[in-house]
Amino acid sequence: MPLVARDDIDVVDVAVPSHLHYEVGKAVLSAGKHLLVEKPMVLSVAHADELVALACENGRTLAVDHEMRLSALWVRSRS
Repeated sequence: MPLVARDDIDVVDVAVPSHLHYEVGKAVLSAGKHLLVEKPMVLSVAHADELVALACENGRTLAVDHEMRLSALWVRSRS
């Protein structure tokens, strides 16, 4: 059974190579799951617009994660 077909999963974190974000993200949203995708969201504006529209049509949340592990904001917490 594909991950997106499972009833016990509400959200999928897509952490695959950037060129796969659109294809996987579209499958996730089309299956009615919420989507968390690593940056970059997708590689074209048209694909971004399509995923945003798909999320809106399905009443799902689409979020883009921006990893900040090298940010100066976290230096003190690692010390």
